[in-house]
Amino acid sequence: DIRGKARACYGLSYVFSFKGNLTESENYASRSLKYFEEAGDIRGRINSYNVLSYLAKQQKDFNKAQIYIHKATETAGSIGDTLTLADAKNSLGNILKDMALFKQAIDIYFEALKLWELKGDSNGISIAYGSIGLMYFYQKEWDKALEFNLKKLPVSRAAGDLWETSKTYNSIAQIFNAQNNYDSAIFYLRKGLDLNKKMNYPTGIASSYHNIAETLLRHSLSDSAFFYAQNAVRIARETGDYAIVDYYITLANVMLTKKQYKEALQNALKAYDLARKQK
Repeated sequence: DIRGKARACYGLSYVFSFKGNLTESENYASRSLKYFEEAGDIRGRINSYNVLSYLAKQQKDFNKAQIYIHKATETAGSIGDTLTLADAKNSLGNILKDMALFKQAIDIYFEALKLWELKGDSNGISIAYGSIGLMYFYQKEWDKALEFNLKKLPVSRAAGDLWETSKTYNSIAQIFNAQNNYDSAIFYLRKGLDLNKKMNYPTGIASSYHNIAETLLRHSLSDSAFFYAQNAVRIARETGDYAIVDYYITLANVMLTKKQYKEALQNALKAYDLARKQK
């Protein structure tokens, strides 16, 4: 059963990628592609191209990643599979984003958006709005970045996607922070915090506390910032969150602002020790 072998290799490729063994993952992804080709399974081929592109991107081989994703888009286009083509376009946009080719990435994300809109795919539309907004953010086009994140918000809400809605609140807050509009930033960060609590997502709660602390610190509200930074560190300690290094650094900055130099140094040293252990 060639198709069965193809699917098994495809699954093994994912397992090895989760384990961080990219060499074995690529080996099985290549084998899955070979078997899918022998079986005449076009969608299987597209999936294998996507995985191989992702693995190349993880290894920073962006030229190779683009070659595979172009094969995926060509194959999806040849069978008129609109949603698969949109997914492949989005992946190409992600590659261009990682190459810091933001203007090219925006063009590709718009192409993916049009395809998702054609099929009324709310999840895809939400992804495209977020990606386009991020590209404008990287280019410091704050108004455009805000426009697309605000477009994404009702789509995510309507889909009942609390995770994406929370991420969007955070993105909007970061745009307001970049514009030194701290009150608006805190308003959206607290909305994100409420959703993370609703999802009972400790890592997200800690991240929200940290982002609020950073914003309050920029706003010169060090006492309030201390409360949120301390809570971020506490939750990260309980959950073993790797982001605790950043939280300790923020807590050190808070203590520095409060002129509590001994405590500032202690937290900075904790961050340093943890960062070394994490390499």
